[in-house]
Amino acid sequence: MSIYNEWMDACARLRNAKEEELLLRNAICMAHLEDVLEGSKTTRSGNLKITATANLNRSVNREVLEAIYEDLTDEEKECIDFKPSLRVGEYKRIEGSVGLLAEAITIKPAQSTLKIVEEV
Repeated sequence: MSIYNEWMDACARLRNAKEEELLLRNAICMAHLEDVLEGSKTTRSGNLKITATANLNRSVNREVLEAIYEDLTDEEKECIDFKPSLRVGEYKRIEGSVGLLAEAITIKPAQSTLKIVEEV
Protein backbone atom coordinates (compact mmCIF):
# COMPACT_ATOMS: atom_id res chain seq x y z
CA MET A 1 0.00 0.00 0.00
CA SER A 2 1.40 3.39 -0.93
CA ILE A 3 1.71 6.34 1.40
CA TYR A 4 -1.08 7.99 -0.62
CA ASN A 5 -3.47 5.11 -0.02
CA GLU A 6 -2.51 5.05 3.66
CA TRP A 7 -3.30 8.76 3.90
CA MET A 8 -6.69 8.31 2.19
CA ASP A 9 -7.51 5.42 4.55
CA ALA A 10 -6.50 7.49 7.56
CA CYS A 11 -8.72 10.36 6.34
CA ALA A 12 -11.68 8.00 5.96
CA ARG A 13 -11.16 6.59 9.48
CA LEU A 14 -10.88 10.11 10.88
CA ARG A 15 -14.06 11.24 9.08
CA ASN A 16 -15.94 8.21 10.45
CA ALA A 17 -14.58 8.79 13.96
CA LYS A 18 -15.62 12.46 13.84
CA GLU A 19 -19.13 11.54 12.69
CA GLU A 20 -19.47 8.94 15.46
CA GLU A 21 -18.12 11.33 18.11
CA LEU A 22 -20.56 14.06 17.02
CA LEU A 23 -23.55 11.69 17.19
CA LEU A 24 -22.54 10.54 20.68
CA ARG A 25 -21.80 14.08 21.88
CA ASN A 26 -25.20 15.31 20.67
CA ALA A 27 -26.98 12.38 22.36
CA ILE A 28 -25.18 12.98 25.67
CA CYS A 29 -25.75 16.75 25.54
CA MET A 30 -29.42 16.31 24.66
CA ALA A 31 -29.85 14.10 27.73
CA HIS A 32 -27.91 16.38 30.08
CA LEU A 33 -28.94 19.82 28.82
CA GLU A 34 -32.72 19.34 28.65
CA ASP A 35 -33.76 22.91 29.55
CA VAL A 36 -30.39 24.66 29.27
CA LEU A 37 -30.10 27.06 26.32
CA GLU A 38 -26.73 28.47 27.30
CA GLY A 39 -24.29 27.54 30.03
CA SER A 40 -22.88 24.43 31.66
CA LYS A 41 -24.44 21.64 33.65
CA THR A 42 -22.37 19.08 35.53
CA THR A 43 -23.66 15.67 36.58
CA ARG A 44 -22.06 12.51 37.88
CA SER A 45 -22.55 8.95 36.76
CA GLY A 46 -20.57 6.32 38.63
CA ASN A 47 -16.97 7.50 38.63
CA LEU A 48 -17.58 9.96 35.75
CA LYS A 49 -17.99 13.69 36.08
CA ILE A 50 -19.90 14.90 33.01
CA THR A 51 -19.96 18.59 32.11
CA ALA A 52 -22.04 19.53 29.10
CA THR A 53 -22.09 23.09 27.81
CA ALA A 54 -24.79 24.64 25.66
CA ASN A 55 -23.58 27.46 23.45
CA LEU A 56 -25.26 30.13 21.36
CA ASN A 57 -23.53 31.78 18.43
CA ARG A 58 -24.04 35.50 18.09
CA SER A 59 -23.10 37.47 15.02
CA VAL A 60 -23.64 40.94 13.65
CA ASN A 61 -25.63 41.75 10.53
CA ARG A 62 -23.30 44.42 9.17
CA GLU A 63 -25.91 46.13 6.95
CA VAL A 64 -28.41 46.47 9.81
CA LEU A 65 -25.68 47.63 12.17
CA GLU A 66 -24.52 50.33 9.77
CA ALA A 67 -28.11 51.56 9.40
CA ILE A 68 -28.73 51.84 13.16
CA TYR A 69 -25.23 52.52 14.54
CA GLU A 70 -25.66 56.25 15.12
CA ASP A 71 -28.83 55.60 17.14
CA LEU A 72 -27.21 53.07 19.50
CA THR A 73 -26.45 54.04 23.07
CA ASP A 74 -22.79 54.34 24.07
CA GLU A 75 -23.23 51.15 26.09
CA GLU A 76 -24.54 49.31 23.01
CA LYS A 77 -21.70 50.68 20.87
CA GLU A 78 -19.22 49.23 23.40
CA CYS A 79 -20.53 45.76 22.47
CA ILE A 80 -19.31 46.11 18.88
CA ASP A 81 -15.77 45.36 17.72
CA PHE A 82 -14.67 46.65 14.35
CA LYS A 83 -11.99 44.28 13.15
CA PRO A 84 -10.12 45.04 9.98
CA SER A 85 -9.68 42.10 7.66
CA LEU A 86 -7.60 41.74 4.58
CA ARG A 87 -9.30 41.22 1.23
CA VAL A 88 -6.70 38.74 0.06
CA GLY A 89 -7.75 38.74 -3.60
CA GLU A 90 -7.49 42.52 -3.82
CA TYR A 91 -4.19 42.49 -1.93
CA LYS A 92 -2.66 39.85 -4.22
CA ARG A 93 -3.62 41.99 -7.20
CA ILE A 94 -1.54 44.94 -5.91
CA GLU A 95 1.00 43.10 -3.74
CA GLY A 96 3.97 43.93 -5.95
CA SER A 97 3.28 47.67 -5.71
CA VAL A 98 2.07 47.95 -2.11
CA GLY A 99 3.49 50.91 -0.23
CA LEU A 100 2.57 51.84 3.32
CA LEU A 101 -0.01 49.05 3.67
CA ALA A 102 2.81 46.48 3.62
CA GLU A 103 3.80 47.62 7.12
CA ALA A 104 0.45 46.42 8.49
CA ILE A 105 0.42 43.02 6.78
CA THR A 106 2.02 39.92 8.28
CA ILE A 107 2.63 37.01 5.92
CA LYS A 108 3.55 33.58 7.26
CA PRO A 109 3.27 29.99 6.01
CA ALA A 110 -0.01 28.18 6.67
CA GLN A 111 -0.81 24.48 6.90
CA SER A 112 -0.68 22.85 3.48
CA THR A 113 -3.77 21.14 2.17
CA LEU A 114 -3.94 17.87 0.32
CA LYS A 115 -6.62 16.15 -1.69
CA ILE A 116 -6.22 12.72 -3.21
CA VAL A 117 -9.08 11.16 -5.11
CA GLU A 118 -9.07 7.62 -6.36
CA GLU A 119 -10.00 7.64 -10.02
CA VAL A 120 -11.81 4.64 -11.41
